[in-house]
Amino acid sequence: MLEVFKNPKYRACTIFVSISAALNQFSGINAVNIDCTTILEEVPGLNITLGNDMLALAGLFGTMVGPLLNRFISIKNLFLIGEGLMCAVLALAATF
Repeated sequence: MLEVFKNPKYRACTIFVSISAALNQFSGINAVNIDCTTILEEVPGLNITLGNDMLALAGLFGTMVGPLLNRFISIKNLFLIGEGLMCAVLALAATF
C-alpha cells in the first residue's frame, strides 16, 4: 500500500490523482448529487424520478466507458478531459 508513495514510478501518478480528487470535491459535484431532487424540482416539465434516473445512468455510463476509453487515451488525459467536461457542465448549469 505504501509503495505508491515510496516508489518514484508511482509517486507522480498518486499525487496527480490525489490533487484531481481534491479538485473534484471542491467542484461542487457532491452538492449536485446530494441536492439533485431540490435542483430538479426547479426544472419545469421534468419529472423528478426521470431526472434522478438520468443522473444515475450518466454516472453508470461514465463508470463503464472510462475503462474502455483508457485503451485509447492515457489515464492522465482521461482525468483532465473528465474534469474539463464536468467544469463545463457545471458552468452551463450555473449560467442557465
